[in-house]
Amino acid sequence: MKRMIAAMAVAGLVAGAAGAALPPGLAEESRAAIERGAEWLAGLQQEDGHWDMAETPALTALSVWALQKADAEKYGEAIRSGVAFILRNVQPDGSIWHRPSPGERGGGLANYNTAVCLSALHQLGWPELTKTIQDARTYLAGTQYGEAAGLFKGGIGYSPDEPRAHADLSNSHMVYEAMRLTQDVEDLRAEGEARADLDWDAALEFLAQVQNLPGVNTNAWVSGAEEDRGGFIYRPAAVGGNAAGGRGAGGAGGVAGAGAGAPERRELLDRGMAVGGEGRGGFGYVPRPAAGNAGEAVVVHPYGSMTYAGILSLIYAKVDAGDPRLEAAREWAKRHWTLEENPGMGSEGLYYFFNTLTKCLAAMGDETVVAEDGTEVPWREAVAAKLVSLQAEDGSWCNDNNRWWEADPCLVTAYTLIALSTAAE
Repeated sequence: MKRMIAAMAVAGLVAGAAGAALPPGLAEESRAAIERGAEWLAGLQQEDGHWDMAETPALTALSVWALQKADAEKYGEAIRSGVAFILRNVQPDGSIWHRPSPGERGGGLANYNTAVCLSALHQLGWPELTKTIQDARTYLAGTQYGEAAGLFKGGIGYSPDEPRAHADLSNSHMVYEAMRLTQDVEDLRAEGEARADLDWDAALEFLAQVQNLPGVNTNAWVSGAEEDRGGFIYRPAAVGGNAAGGRGAGGAGGVAGAGAGAPERRELLDRGMAVGGEGRGGFGYVPRPAAGNAGEAVVVHPYGSMTYAGILSLIYAKVDAGDPRLEAAREWAKRHWTLEENPGMGSEGLYYFFNTLTKCLAAMGDETVVAEDGTEVPWREAVAAKLVSLQAEDGSWCNDNNRWWEADPCLVTAYTLIALSTAAE
């Protein structure tokens, strides 16, 4: 039975296994909402095939992913045009991102863009994309930090060009997801060609650094409060707050230390953007208490989207279903179950939360979530009803809170279409 349930969950997610059907009325409402949202999103595609910001191909990949899940046949032309745009961003080393010209603003974030594009391309199931996917896997495998990175060992940051080691759970879980969901292409490599994969044991070491679990994580920041036990934060924390992006060198969120001082990053931060992820331009967690003098330990507490990203990552790493790390994380999710906010962050990153939550629950394979009061919640129904209720009249979705660029309806509509389609499967 070792690792069997977790492995089955990954296999089910890769195969897109159907879950429990929604009640007829809600299923109809969900399908109508998906159709309206997809129509709105398709209408934003530019002539060259991209969505939103051309210098960030992950945004186009998310839109392609969303339209594929909504109606692959109806939006086939838009999807093909989007894929053609993504492929024009493939670099010689297999990465998929926009390499800015000298003096050009924007672009970069090679790991983030490559991971999102890789997952989106693979879910299309097009044989002609196999070599591109294999090359992207080779690139991503090479970006995982090794022993020399200390707390960041096993993790992945935004780009290998960071001025110093930086890894966070948002980027890492996207890479873990991309590598696990595309693992089947390794069997298609030419005879004698080297296979690419992550060091999954190292990935588990990194996950231990961002999980609030005494005995697993021995760092000073770990909270002993029961409400925090098992949850995940954005990136490893250390004394003084600097390693976690706390107040210290680099200002709020340690942004400068994460490379945000580069000219091509400034505009993105000014717009409240984390380019679809979490952490750029802010803490990525809530300190409790706030960081004090240099050398003083910072206690931080977990929040919803990162905890679900952590659970997904443990599943991708194929831990046992009864593993204490996974059980503790699920207990945190149980204690903090809600669809009214991103637990611990309020409205910040709400739609990133919905997107990660649905993928996580689908991967776990349970059709109900047991809340702290013992109530069994059929999560597909709850998520579908919530997302349908949040749709704007024009078919889009948008967050009034611009943290992590969620005031951008293109990004948020893509997130929501993926989440709602997953819940309705």
